[in-house]
Amino acid sequence: MKRLLIVGAGIAGTSLAHALMRECIEVEIVDQIEGRDPRGAGIVLHPNGMRVLAELGFGDAVVDAGTILTTIVNHSAAGVLRIPLR
Repeated sequence: MKRLLIVGAGIAGTSLAHALMRECIEVEIVDQIEGRDPRGAGIVLHPNGMRVLAELGFGDAVVDAGTILTTIVNHSAAGVLRIPLR
């Protein structure tokens, strides 16, 4: 059986592990932080990332748990810039 070590238990590492396990490849994930850490920032997923998560069977769960962005707001010394998204 093939074995693979994945360094990093973020969204990419855990998605890769899931995909590899579906192909009967044994994986071990290591990360600096032990267990789950809820202190992370928000995650913005672009269409290509959502496509991969949908192919892995997570698309509906991600959509249900998330929020679709309608505006990006950037604060700086020059002021506030609002960018509407379609």
